[in-house]
Amino acid sequence: MSRLLPILALLALAAAPRAAGAQEIAVRRLSAREVPAGVERRGTIEAARRWRDRSGDNLLVLTRTAETQGPPNEYAEPSRQREIYVYHYVRDGAGYRLLWRTVDHVRGCDFDLTLSFVPGSLQVTDVDRDGLAETSYAYRLACRSDVSPAALKLILHEGATKYAVRGTGDMRQIAPGYPAPEMRMDPALTREPALRALAERQWRRVVREGAGPEEGAP
Repeated sequence: MSRLLPILALLALAAAPRAAGAQEIAVRRLSAREVPAGVERRGTIEAARRWRDRSGDNLLVLTRTAETQGPPNEYAEPSRQREIYVYHYVRDGAGYRLLWRTVDHVRGCDFDLTLSFVPGSLQVTDVDRDGLAETSYAYRLACRSDVSPAALKLILHEGATKYAVRGTGDMRQIAPGYPAPEMRMDPALTREPALRALAERQWRRVVREGAGPEEGAP
């Protein structure tokens, strides 16, 4: 009987259903016209994704407002401003429930204004294999009149939990001899090995300025 126990255990393990986290999450890209009209959003839709995980049916929408005139500066000269928004919705009956929303902006800029998602930076993954998707995206923001790096932010969510990596773009390809870029990671992210590895990979992909188009679909 003792010899049969290991065999029976292996058979039971093979017959058991796979954990939800062991399944790949199928992600669908949506055009702006496919985003449901009833969900709140400000600005122009720049990217949208839909997927299903253990939290239900999910919808992520990234938007950016047009550049508008802001209040005058101290010299009574006009300034410019712009905002970006990200919305995460979960299907709730016939509608959608807002899980989280993030917003950032550049205001009072009287030089060259930069506020744009990094092209190709948006990802929906499940790197820790727990059946709950992670979303990550990056964007640059600056108000500058010289050759200086833009601020760079990488935002990562798992469900409603938010993590961030903040720093500056890498200008050394454009301006040889420029200092190495800064990077500051949320302490909470360092305690999640799989998510930290994801954030580090993403950061390496997006940190170099001038490595590709400055604007485009995230």
